[in-house]
This record gives sequence, structure tokens and C-alpha cells, in this order.
Amino acid sequence: RLADTAAAIEESGKAAKLVSIVYGPGKKASLSDLGLYRLLYQLRTNNEVKAFYNQTLGALASYDKRTAGDLINPLEAYFSCRTNLSEAARRLNLHRNSLLYRVRRIEEVGQVDLQDPEALLALQVALKVRHLLDI
Repeated sequence: RLADTAAAIEESGKAAKLVSIVYGPGKKASLSDLGLYRLLYQLRTNNEVKAFYNQTLGALASYDKRTAGDLINPLEAYFSCRTNLSEAARRLNLHRNSLLYRVRRIEEVGQVDLQDPEALLALQVALKVRHLLDI
């Protein structure tokens, strides 16, 4: 049916954009390869998801925008390096103490404890949601 074909084409375009966001431009993957992003993609327009993002990362995003600061990118690097400060600092081309300062600012500005497993999970999910809000 034509309507089904049109819907499939639209969904395919969105999936390609999502793969580009997750894996980088020009990369190929199927929706089944996207793990948590598959679920979050389906929920991206839900007001609760947006409220969760704002509650979890809103203060950091506002700080970065207001001060031309850089707290969200170091937070992403921190997680992508499994919370290893030395490795994250190398990835960001920062001195370890500079990253440690930013981690403390993240805790202060975001009013979050980076030793709390629930807070860590919420932040990681919110960072993934962040990539999907513009799709």
C-alpha cells in the first residue's frame, strides 16, 4: 500500500539520521543496532522525556549557553571513558586537574552527586536524549 510505503520511507530517513548521530556521518547500521537509542527515539516527542531532560541536564545546558562554558561535553567524555578522569582528560586534551575542576562544577551547577549510581544513570540517559531532541 502506498501509505505504508510512504511511512516506511519516512521512518527510514529518520533512522538514517539517528544512525548518523549515534555512529557518525556516513556510517551504516540497522535500527536493531541502536540499543537504547531505539527506545529513546520513539519517546523523543513525549513531554515527560523533555521534562526529564530539562530536570536532569537543563541547568548544565543553560550554564554552557549563558557563559560559553563547557560542562556537557566533558560530562559526555567522562562517561564514554567509564568515569576514568585521566583517560577523559586525554581525550579532551585537558590537564587532569582541569577536568576535575569541571567535574566539580558539573556537580555544583547540576546539583548532582556523581558518586550516586541513580544520578549517573539519569545523566547518561539525558545525554542520549539530548542527541535526539532535534530530530
